[in-house]
Amino acid sequence: ILIRCRSIVSRATRLDSLIISESTVTQRRTGAFVFILVAGAAGLLTLGSVRMMRRITGPLDRLRHGTEVIGSGDLTHRIGLSSTDEIGRLGQAFDRMADELRATTVSRDALAAEMQHRKKAEERVRDSEERYRTLFNSMDEGFCIIEVLFDAGDNPIDYRFLEINAAFEKQTGFKDAQGKLMRDLAPGHEQYWFDIFGKVALTSEPVSLENRAEALGRWYEVSAFPTGLPQSRQVGIVFNDITERKQTEEEKQKLLATVQQERDRLSSLLGSINDEVWFADSEKKFTLVNPAGRREFSVRFGEALQVEELAATLEVYRPDGTLRPVDETPPLRALRGEVVKDQEEIIRTPATGELCYRQVSAAPVRDASGAIIGSVSVVRDITKRKRAEESLRRSEAMLSQAEKIANIGSWEWDITSGELVWSEQTYRIFGLDPEGFVPTYDSFLVHIHPEDRQIVVQAIEDALADRRPYDVEYRIVLPGSSTKWIYARAEVVFEAAGQPARMIGTSLDITERKRAEEELRESERRERERAAELAALLEAVPTPVFIAHDPNGLHLTGNRAADELLRNPRGAEASLSASSETRPRHFRAVKDGRDLSNEELPAQRAARGFPVQDFEFDLVFGDGTIRHVLGYGMPLRDEEGRPRGAVHVLVDITEIKQAEKSLRELNATLESKVAQRTAELQRRAGQLQKLTLELSQAEERERRRIAVILHEDLQQQIAGARFHLSLLKGRPKQDSRREVIEKIDEMLKEAIQKSRSLSHDLSPPVLDMNNLTEVLQWLAQWARARHGLTVDLSGVAILQSEALTMFLVRGAQEMLFNVVKHAQVKEAAIRVRRIGHYVCLSVSDQGRGFDPQALKETAGLGLLSIRERVELLGGRMKIKSVPGKGTRCHLVVPDLPRIDGKGHKTEDAGQRADEITSPSSVVPPASFNGALRVVLVDDHEIVRHGLVALLKDVPDIQVVGEASNGQEAVNLAWELRPDVLIMDVSMPVLSGQEATCQIKARLPEIRIVALSMYEEPETIDKMIQAGAESYLLKTVPSEELLAAIRGRARK
Repeated sequence: ILIRCRSIVSRATRLDSLIISESTVTQRRTGAFVFILVAGAAGLLTLGSVRMMRRITGPLDRLRHGTEVIGSGDLTHRIGLSSTDEIGRLGQAFDRMADELRATTVSRDALAAEMQHRKKAEERVRDSEERYRTLFNSMDEGFCIIEVLFDAGDNPIDYRFLEINAAFEKQTGFKDAQGKLMRDLAPGHEQYWFDIFGKVALTSEPVSLENRAEALGRWYEVSAFPTGLPQSRQVGIVFNDITERKQTEEEKQKLLATVQQERDRLSSLLGSINDEVWFADSEKKFTLVNPAGRREFSVRFGEALQVEELAATLEVYRPDGTLRPVDETPPLRALRGEVVKDQEEIIRTPATGELCYRQVSAAPVRDASGAIIGSVSVVRDITKRKRAEESLRRSEAMLSQAEKIANIGSWEWDITSGELVWSEQTYRIFGLDPEGFVPTYDSFLVHIHPEDRQIVVQAIEDALADRRPYDVEYRIVLPGSSTKWIYARAEVVFEAAGQPARMIGTSLDITERKRAEEELRESERRERERAAELAALLEAVPTPVFIAHDPNGLHLTGNRAADELLRNPRGAEASLSASSETRPRHFRAVKDGRDLSNEELPAQRAARGFPVQDFEFDLVFGDGTIRHVLGYGMPLRDEEGRPRGAVHVLVDITEIKQAEKSLRELNATLESKVAQRTAELQRRAGQLQKLTLELSQAEERERRRIAVILHEDLQQQIAGARFHLSLLKGRPKQDSRREVIEKIDEMLKEAIQKSRSLSHDLSPPVLDMNNLTEVLQWLAQWARARHGLTVDLSGVAILQSEALTMFLVRGAQEMLFNVVKHAQVKEAAIRVRRIGHYVCLSVSDQGRGFDPQALKETAGLGLLSIRERVELLGGRMKIKSVPGKGTRCHLVVPDLPRIDGKGHKTEDAGQRADEITSPSSVVPPASFNGALRVVLVDDHEIVRHGLVALLKDVPDIQVVGEASNGQEAVNLAWELRPDVLIMDVSMPVLSGQEATCQIKARLPEIRIVALSMYEEPETIDKMIQAGAESYLLKTVPSEELLAAIRGRARK
C-alpha cells in the first residue's frame, strides 16, 4: 500500500508541475487541489489493512489510470467509480475536479491557501504512513512482497524479497533477506513454491494453501495475492509457521494408529484363543466377551449381561459335588478384590445340557489410583483332561494286572551291599516263601541248576565288565527238586565314577517255551523228511511249479510240468530276467498287449519279497501259440526275514476263460475286505498312538517312584543312623570300637552319596519343568560332565505336555549318546523351535558320518524306538548324514495337550496330605538358661529323633520344638520365637524355601540353617535367597552342624 501511495504522490507531483508551467493561475490552483485530493486519498489508503487488499486492487488500478489520464491534460476523461467506498468517492472527486478545471478561475491568494492545505495533507500522509509501518511490523504473521522472476518462456525461476516485516525472520530464519533472491538464501528450496507464486503473478488470482518447505524444515499456512501493476510481477504473501501444529497432528495420528493397532491385536488374540474371556465392569455387567464365551452361552455381540443374573441361571457345582452359591462366582469375587487362580468347577452347559469340567481364573482390574473398576475372568474347558486322567488310572490298573498275567517277576540287586530285592511274582516263580527266604546273591546262586550256575555267573561278570545288558537263560531247582527254565534280562546302573552300583531286571518263566522249542526241533527233523517227500511230490504233480534261487529271480528252475508248459528242455533256465547267454528266447510274457518288464514278472516280484496272487498274463510262443496263465508267488526268506528266493506256480487257465466274470466278482469281494481291514488297521493305529504316550508316562512315573523310594526310605534311614553314630563318637569309648564306628560312618556316607546319585540319574528335578529349553540345558551340562561332549544349544520352546517334554529329552539324550559312541567328536549342537503346533528338535555333529541307507539294517534299538514312537505320536524322524561330513537328526512332533493332569509337586512329595501327622510336639522351655533355643523342622521322624539325640547333651543348645512340615514350622516360629530353626528343604504342605520366606518376612531375627539331602547348586541358591544363613547336607559331620547352629559356619 505504501509503495502504491508513493507512486500516486509522485504522479500527482508531476501533474502539478505540468499545470503550473502550461496553465494560467486558475490552472495552478486546480493542480494544487488535485495534489491535495491525491494526498488525502493516499492517507486514507494507508489506514487500510492487509485483509482489504484483494478487494481494493481493481478500483485502485482504475483510479491510478484515471489520474494519469487527467494529469496528461485530458479533462474530459471520467474514472466512473461508485461511491460505495473511499476509493469510489475519491474517483468521483477526481471526476468533479476535472469538471471544475474547465470552468473555474483561481486567484493567487486562493492558490496560496491551497498550498497551505497541501502541506497539511502531506503531514497527514506521513502520519498515516507511520501508523501503517507500526501495524506492518507488529503483525505476528510473516509478510513480504516479492518480485517473481521468469525465464524467456514465462517459467518462474526465482523471486526477490522487496519488502518484509519484523516477523519475517522469526517465521523463516532468514536474516537481512530484503533485496535478496530466494535461490541464494535457500538453494534447495522446492520448485513448487516458485510455480505457485509464479501462477499468482501471471494470473492475478489469489491462493491459500498449507504446504511443507523441506529446505527450511517447516510447514507454512500461506495466503498469496497479486500486488502492483500486472507487468511488475509482484506478489504479496502473508504466511504463518504451523510446523508445531503439524507435528502435533502427526503425533496424534500415530498415537491413534497405535491405539487402533493394539485394539486389533487384542481383538485378534481374544478371538483366536479357545479359552473363554469375560470382562465385567464395576456395575457387575459383562461388557466384553470373546467369541469362545459367546458361543458357549449364546451371547450376542455387544450384549451386556448382569453377572449375578447369568450366574443364577447356571447349574454350577464345586469339585466335591455341592452346588456353588452365586456370590462365589469368580467375577464377583474379583470385583470384591479377590484373586481366583485355577479354580475347578463343574457346570451344566446351556447348549447341550452336559456336565463339563472347567478351570476358572479371575482378577480385579484397577485404575491408576488402585480403585477396582472391573474384573477379567478366563475360563478353560478341562473336560478332556479329566477324562484322560480317568483313562490313565484305568490303564495303570490294567498294566499291573497284565504283569501278573504275564508271569514276569522283577528284581533289583545292590552290587555294593549285596542286597537283593524280589517282587512277589519272582518268589512265586522260584517257588519260595517271602516270609522264610531272604534273597541274596549267594542264596540266588544256590537255587540255580548246577550245570547252569557258571553260565549265570559269567553273564553277570560280562555285563559288569563290558557295560552291556545282562541277558541269559538258565534252569532253577525248585524246592520239590523239579526244574524250571528262566529267561533273565537286566540293565546295570553305574555310578558317576563308572563303577557298577546296582542291577535292575526281570525274570520270565520260559519252561513252556523250552518245551515248545524241543518240540520244534523234533518237528524240524520231521519237516526235513517231509521236504524230501515234497520234492518227489513236486515232480509228480501236474501243476507247473518254479523255484527262484536268488532274491532277484535271475535263476529259475521248474518241475516236469513247468518245463512242459514252457517247452523247455528238462532242467533248463526258465527266467526271462536271466543273462542274455542263458535266457530263453522262444516265448514272451505279455499283459494287456505289452511285454512285462523284469520288475513286473510274478516270479521276480515274489523273489523280492512281494507275495503274488492271481496275476494273469499270457505266454506267447514263437509259433504264435498263446497260453493264458495265472501266476502265484510266495517269497522264501532266510532266518533274518530277508527274501532269498520264491516259489512260483503257474495255473493254465486257457480252457477256463469263461470263468473270468466270476473271478472278477471274487476280486471285488477281496478288495472290499482289504478296505475293511485297512480301516480297522487305521483305527488300531490311533489307539496305539495313545497307548505309546501313556507307556512313556508310565515309564517315567516308575523312574520317579524309584527315586522317591530311595530318597524317602534309604537316604533318610541312613541319615538318621549317622546322627546316632555322631553321638557315639562324641563319647569316650575304646579306640578299637571308635575305629569301627568311624568306618561304619564312612560306609554310610558313601551309601548316601550313591543313593543320591541314583535318585538324581533316575529322575533329575529339572525334568518336572515343561520348559524344554531349560531341560535341554541340563542335558547339555550332563553330556559335558558325563561324556566330555560340548553341546551348543539354541532355540526356545515351552510345551503343554510334560510327558512330551520328557520324551524329547530322552530322544535327545539317546542321539547325544550316539554322537559320543560313533561320531568321534567332542562337540554337538541341539536346535529346538516351534512351527505352529509342532515342535522341531535337531541334533547335529561334524563327525565321521555314515551311509543313511545302511541305517535301516544297522540302527540300534534306541533310534528304532525313537522313530517308532515319533511316528505313533503323529510326527516324523529324519536322519541326514554324509560320510566324513557329520550327521543331523531331526524330530518333528505335535505338541499334544496335557494328559498327565499333574499339579505342582515338591521335591519330597511322597507323603500324601492325608498322611501328614498332626501338629508336632512343642516342648516349651521350663526356664531360659542362656542356651540357644532351637526348633527342628523335618518331615522324617527318624531324622528329627537323630537330631534331638545329637543336641540333647550339648549344654549351650536346647531343642524347644519339632515340626513335620513347612506350615507347622511357620506356626512354631511365631509361637516360640526360637533363636535358630533347622529347616529341611523338601517337605509336604509347605516347602522349606516357602517356609523360610514367610518366617524371614515376619521374624527376621531368627537364624535359619538349611539341612537337606540335595546338593544341586540351584537348590542351594534358592534357600540362600529365601533367607537361610547356612546350607548343610545331612551327611556333614556333627561339628559343622553345631557350628552352623552357633552361627560360626560358612554360608
